[in-house]
Amino acid sequence: MSNTYTSLKYFGGDIFRCGQPANNPAAPEQSQVVGKMQRLSVSGERERCASSFMVNHTDKTLEQLDGENWGEPNYNSYVVTNCHRLRRVPLKDFTIEDLRLMIGQGFSLEYLVPLALERLDREPFAAGDFYPGDLIKNVLGIKREFWSQYPRLREKMCSIVEKAKAEIDMIDLGDEIKEDIKEKLNSFD
Repeated sequence: MSNTYTSLKYFGGDIFRCGQPANNPAAPEQSQVVGKMQRLSVSGERERCASSFMVNHTDKTLEQLDGENWGEPNYNSYVVTNCHRLRRVPLKDFTIEDLRLMIGQGFSLEYLVPLALERLDREPFAAGDFYPGDLIKNVLGIKREFWSQYPRLREKMCSIVEKAKAEIDMIDLGDEIKEDIKEKLNSFD
C-alpha cells in the first residue's frame, strides 16, 4: 500500500515516517519505521535524526525526506524556480551554489547544513556563484535557535569558524565582503 508520508515521529528509539494511505486519506494514520536512534535529549534526538539521514539518505531528495511536495513554482524568478527545482534533486548532487541558495533562504536546514559543513570543513571559503566564502556567509547567517537545537553541528561549525578566521586574510575578496564575513565569523558563538 502506498502512503503519503507527512511527518517524522520518534518513539521508543525508532524513527517513524507517518501519513495516510494515498488511496484513502480518511483512513487512520499509518507509520513505517525508517530508522533507529539512541535515546537522547530532545535536541539530541533531532540532531541524531538529521545526522542519521545525512549518512544514509543523500540519494534522496528534500521532497522524499520531508514528505512535502511544493508543486510547480507560482512565481517566475531565479530564486523561486531554483528552490522548487532543488527540492527534487538528490542531496548527493547538490553543488556549493545549491547549498548556498537553499540555506540562504532558510529551507530544509536540518538536511542541508550537515552537507554544507562537510564541504566547509574541507574548504572554509568554498564558492558558489558569487565569491569565495559565499556559502560560509549564508551558514553564518542561520539563526541561533537552529544551532541550539543541533549542538554537534554547532561544534563542527565552531571548528570551521576557527579555520576560516586563520585563512581569511589570504583569500582574495573585496574589502567590504571580507569585512562582512570577518564580522560574522567573530560574532558566531
